[in-house]
Amino acid sequence: MQYAPVIDRHLRTIEKAPIDELIRAFGSPLFIIVERIVRKKYALFADAIRPRCPGAVIAYSVKTNHLPKILAIMQTLDCHAEVTSGFEYRLARRSGFAGPEIVFNGPDKKDDELREAFRDGAILNIDNWEEIKRAAHIAGQLGSPRAIGLRVHYGDDRASWTRFGFNINNDEAIHVTQTIQGEYPELVVSGFHIHVGTDVLNLELYKKASEDICKLVCGMPKTAIQQLKFINFGGGFAVPGTSERGEPIRAIPDIADYIQQIANILDQKYPGPAPQLFF
Repeated sequence: MQYAPVIDRHLRTIEKAPIDELIRAFGSPLFIIVERIVRKKYALFADAIRPRCPGAVIAYSVKTNHLPKILAIMQTLDCHAEVTSGFEYRLARRSGFAGPEIVFNGPDKKDDELREAFRDGAILNIDNWEEIKRAAHIAGQLGSPRAIGLRVHYGDDRASWTRFGFNINNDEAIHVTQTIQGEYPELVVSGFHIHVGTDVLNLELYKKASEDICKLVCGMPKTAIQQLKFINFGGGFAVPGTSERGEPIRAIPDIADYIQQIANILDQKYPGPAPQLFF
């Protein structure tokens, strides 16, 4: 997608706003975010995902830029907020995201944050055994079974992201789901979250993540599969850098190519229609 020039060096303007006036008003150095381009890039992302994955949800990573104005823009779009801390969670709520529109990830959720997320109906992805125990205790206090997601990984020791969540390929992940089903009636596993990494150029990693998710789900009882409401594939898709002359400095896959890797495997190997997908 091509964008009209943001900066006019001859007229010394940014989006037709005089640079000198901006500096007088806000000081220098000054970082400027162009809402027009934020919205266009969101549309580019959504347009690549939805033809292949109808009903998929895009969640904005609040930690990437948590400026309230950015969150206000994202809240007006058809997206959720993805947060990794209590601070980000509260900021998303104040920015207008309802509880069910927030995906709460991260390995260090406090008890009061778990309780608030349960009460609000947020999508809560559990990261470790200790958090499972605390979540079950809090869910028991609140009454009725509470839905959670589990963060999982594909068990490749070369990837730093495997330090988060539960390993699919050594059967840790299936053991966790079985333990929750048998020992923690306060919780219901309603989905899985797998995040390949950051700035990933290798499409095969998304294919592998999809295959491993299907492997995990196929090992579950039919009743447990029926309770699954979502699969969250995170992000990590590479984006183009640009040089001063506006030329791409590296080749990257199209976003649709990433999605195609995931969707193809789910079509072939998921036991039945796949649940809602998150990106």
